[in-house]
Amino acid sequence: MGTADFEALVAAAASGRECDQAVAKDRLVRLAIDHMRTVVHRMLRGFPAVSRWEQTDDVLQGAVMRFARALEVVTPRDGDHLIRLMALQVRRELLDLARKYSSDGSFARHLDTNAIANRSNAMQVEVAAASDPSCDDALVSWAEFHAAADALDNPERELFRLVWYLGLTQEQAAKMLGCSVRTVARRWEATKRHLLHRLRGELPT
Repeated sequence: MGTADFEALVAAAASGRECDQAVAKDRLVRLAIDHMRTVVHRMLRGFPAVSRWEQTDDVLQGAVMRFARALEVVTPRDGDHLIRLMALQVRRELLDLARKYSSDGSFARHLDTNAIANRSNAMQVEVAAASDPSCDDALVSWAEFHAAADALDNPERELFRLVWYLGLTQEQAAKMLGCSVRTVARRWEATKRHLLHRLRGELPT
């Protein structure tokens, strides 16, 4: 899905003609699927408790449904507002799934409880730590990663959001930010250096 497609459909969705708005929003949902799949794939890595049970397309289905419902009450102002809206629905879907799998009554927690009941004392400690989000090294690493990304200064934080979270190419990001591709490339290298510095040179896996 190209930037031009985004902009044309957003303009139609923002028009005063109800027929054009309805058609444009329907096309936005269908065209957004591939883009949102990229966003889900990237964000899912930061939710290990969810990725243990859900695949990318499972999360995508729920996020697209949220996006369609959001378009019923919200009209994107421009391309940037649109991709923010898509990313917001992905994040909400992941957060709801994370709450689901961490709740006391979830089957995921039940399986962990059964595992603890059937193993030695040493293994009990290991499984309990793995099932406890506060003890999950991967979860902690990704939480630090997201916090470090949020702590970046503008325009680095905005560029990181567009390229890493939303999967835009540097050419698309340049158009979105109103600058040259060369400027984006230079900022992207600086952004990666600053992020690595904040993470003490270690990225989550």
